[in-house]
Amino acid sequence: MTDREQNNHQSVQTSRYDDWKQVLQFTEQMFQAAQKEEWDKLEKIEEERHKLLYIYFSSMPDVLTEQILIKQIIQQMIALDRQVIILCQNGQQVLANKIQSLRIGNRAIQAYGS
Repeated sequence: MTDREQNNHQSVQTSRYDDWKQVLQFTEQMFQAAQKEEWDKLEKIEEERHKLLYIYFSSMPDVLTEQILIKQIIQQMIALDRQVIILCQNGQQVLANKIQSLRIGNRAIQAYGS
């Protein structure tokens, strides 16, 4: 491999690795949004993360070293995604409880109003 080819290869590898770091940052932002129950923000960030993942996987790398470098990032993403799912499920339950309370209150109002 010539020096120019090697530099191009390293440049592409660095760029793709930077993409993965961005994906991880999006995942961390999703986790923070879920913690704050900012569901709309979470959805927008997930859409951006999805775009990057789609771009990456539509041109799979052939280089084993690159795959090794991103393995740790993928493991961190999976761990954070699991936590985001738990927070979303908890948020969903909180909203369901609020809806139930509103329905009970509405029935009481209707009962006293009759």
